[in-house]
Amino acid sequence: MRRAPRRAQNNSALTAASYVVNEGWVNVDMGAAPNTERWYVYSVTAGRSYCVEGIGERTPTDEPDGETTVFRADGTTAIGRADDNRQEPGGGAGSEAVFNGGRVCYVAPANERNYMRVGNVLLTALVHSYRWRVVETTQFCPWFFSGGGFEAFILIKNTTSAPILATVTLRDTAGTILGTQTATGPPANGSLNYQVSDPAGFNLAAASGSVEIAYGTDTPFRHRPRQHLWPWRSRRSDGQRHVAELHRRRVVRYSGRAAPGLAALVP
Repeated sequence: MRRAPRRAQNNSALTAASYVVNEGWVNVDMGAAPNTERWYVYSVTAGRSYCVEGIGERTPTDEPDGETTVFRADGTTAIGRADDNRQEPGGGAGSEAVFNGGRVCYVAPANERNYMRVGNVLLTALVHSYRWRVVETTQFCPWFFSGGGFEAFILIKNTTSAPILATVTLRDTAGTILGTQTATGPPANGSLNYQVSDPAGFNLAAASGSVEIAYGTDTPFRHRPRQHLWPWRSRRSDGQRHVAELHRRRVVRYSGRAAPGLAALVP
């Protein structure tokens, strides 16, 4: 006879329950001590971006207020914490807070396991029900080309009222990294542009492959940006234009709609 494994409450990093990025919402019930916090562990890839977010199970008489904290692999080094949401989506400059489980968006610093610790705000011992999930927000463009009189540009637009940090990585068709640029912007409602051949961009005279865009901030922000991958355009140096359309691709959706925040254009 095979004995069933013994299971402990997932109320610490040591007993965290396993989670797979993008697997969907997890129902979480909070209650009395010692179960005032719940822990989940998941794997991340260095240089890619993720959002950990929670929502409360609202009823006509209850609007639970939760919190989300993300930790690195040691279970003690915090990446970010959030509870009330005053930023987009569902908020904005000067708006009232939206009480929910919080949202932490960040760029993974290493190939490692990360932890999300969730619970009522300040981990109070109240009976409430929530849902949490982890989604990858990295954007991917399947192809770019620069050389032979053609130029490739990567234009990133921040559609939120808060500054973000974007990391752009170019790979060749074999998956080898050709170059990486980390922008201190774009600022709120601003944009930035990288030219593949320009020394201020990637300084590659001739290259082709794919593009990855990850985004967050040094202090992880509380909103999850819009993710659009728009058409790209290659330009000949003699002024003749050749336009190729890429498939428009929604990478991650928020409440069934594209979440506001970042638009990427490779012209």
